[in-house]
This record gives sequence, C-alpha cells and structure tokens, in this order.
Amino acid sequence: MRLVRLLLVLGWMAALGVLAGPLEEDVRHVAAGHDFPERAFEGGNDDWRIVLRRYGPGEAIFVFEPPGEGDTATGSLRSVDPEGLIGRMHGQYGLTGSLRYQHATRPMKVLVGPARHDTPCRTVRGVRYPQAILVSVGASDPLGADDSRVLYGCGRYLPD
Repeated sequence: MRLVRLLLVLGWMAALGVLAGPLEEDVRHVAAGHDFPERAFEGGNDDWRIVLRRYGPGEAIFVFEPPGEGDTATGSLRSVDPEGLIGRMHGQYGLTGSLRYQHATRPMKVLVGPARHDTPCRTVRGVRYPQAILVSVGASDPLGADDSRVLYGCGRYLPD
C-alpha cells in the first residue's frame, strides 16, 4: 500500500509538470553510463522509504518518507558521477538536488549500487535486496560544521 501511494505521488507530479530542476546546482556533469535508469527504484530501510523514477535524461523525481517523520518530501534530482558523492562510498548511480526537510531546504544526495555478490544488502530486519542505497540529507562543511545525516538502506528496481 505504501508503494502504491508513493508511485501515485510520482505520477501526479509528472502529470502536473510540478517538476523543476534541482534547487542546488552540482557542477559535476553526468557521464553517459551514470544516468539513472528508466525503471523506477524503491528502497530504504525499516524506518524510511524512497522511490526514484527517471523523469528525463539526467533527471529523476523522488518521493521520500524520512525516518520518524509523518511528512513525505518530493522533488527532483540530477544525475551526477557517483564517485566521491558521499564520502568514500562507491555506487553505480549518483543523484543530487534539494528537498524541504525539518522546516528548511537541505541538500540531498543519493547513491545507488548493486550489493556485493558475497554480501547481500539487508535491512535492519534482515530482508535481502539486490541493491544498496545511501541517502544524505544536509550539508557537510569541510571546516567542521556538519548537519548531514546519511541513511543506509536496500532496494530494488521495480518491474516495468
């Protein structure tokens, strides 16, 4: 039921043309092999959820249910090179943009990649998934001011 609601919100956003580009511009240019795929992605963990769907070349829309919050955040993200996007983590796809979270506009970064063959991705309750996802919400300042929160989860690409 939760997935249906998230997909309905994504469809509503696309149909009404509510999508504008991300509020925060990332200077990285997406390499052709890193453009988010056309199949929708559902991921998260036991306390949070995200659905991503490609909107056009280099663009994706999202519905995000943060942990412990009743509100759902929506918006758009831009595909970027995933290397170095969230610390030293590696992924297949990187996305950046902004969302309204805890009464403020915050930067958002998403890293999606396949789980390792020898170590499947597992949620807190131990459910296995083929993909891993990291979502960073907030800014990380090299001078030490860090209000970012990195959420770890798992997920899968949905059938067409």
